[in-house]
Amino acid sequence: MSETIKPDISDIQAFIHSVTADIPKDAGERLKVERQELFADIDRITAELKSSPDLLKTVLQKSAAFPERSIGNVLLIGKYKPEATLLRTFQEWKAEGAWINAENPVRLMAKGKSYVDGNNQVRQSYNVRKYYDVADTGIKRQPALPKRKAAEYFQALGANPPCKFQFHDDMPLNTLYVPENDTVYVKSQMKKQPEQCFIESVGELSHRSQYMQDRQGYNRENADTVFKAQCTKFIIAARCGMDTDTIDLPKELIPDADPKALKGMLGDVHKEAAALCTRIEKQLPEIQRIQEPEKKAAVKPPAKKLAKQDAPSL
Repeated sequence: MSETIKPDISDIQAFIHSVTADIPKDAGERLKVERQELFADIDRITAELKSSPDLLKTVLQKSAAFPERSIGNVLLIGKYKPEATLLRTFQEWKAEGAWINAENPVRLMAKGKSYVDGNNQVRQSYNVRKYYDVADTGIKRQPALPKRKAAEYFQALGANPPCKFQFHDDMPLNTLYVPENDTVYVKSQMKKQPEQCFIESVGELSHRSQYMQDRQGYNRENADTVFKAQCTKFIIAARCGMDTDTIDLPKELIPDADPKALKGMLGDVHKEAAALCTRIEKQLPEIQRIQEPEKKAAVKPPAKKLAKQDAPSL
């Protein structure tokens, strides 16, 4: 009877590796690697912001343009697709009858299926998807809506303010939030500068939001507090088509924090600005209807001239 020869286990492993080297990894493992790579990329972009005010401003512009996206995706868009105005996946554009005519996508996180983890908690999975801008398709862009006047936004803010507003003649600043009576005070002279008045008032609402989140730790002069207020003003001004050049975001204003902390701050600003924009924009249609008769009156004067609508007092 011949002796059975047992092969060396290392030879078996080497053989298996040689015949499976070209086989794609498990789909779940591949997706996990893609997610990790994208998260690492987001951290790198966040770290880059600390030395690049221009990139920060671009990211804030994209925050205004894509309020529905996560802050991680906003960072990716700002870095790799700053010209984007409307993003869809290949299949989403195809469903709309559009064809991609440029190979210049941006990779973003997209929600996947929900699942139950080992602790019986429902979790949200995420997948990496390629997104294309409307400019990468043959679809014509929709014409821009007429630019609204700053007074309209000022009206809308006053129609449903999150706190009290009060004009005051003797003010140390143009606008100032006073936590003790939950009031934003506005220098009376600012009525003559509705755009600047609106932007400065939005900054004070950022101070209010930060105070409400941490009443004990709130400090108006804190660098992080000032940074958040400036970013909030920038995002909302950009969303409303106002001049963002008046909003200072110098390099020394950007917190020297680790990427996770800085991304957290930007995430808070992104959500707060989106919520405040929604609050303001909900009031705009009503104001537009009020002003509509005036437009008709300019074409066909009625028997009795309509009185001009003044902005409500904040």
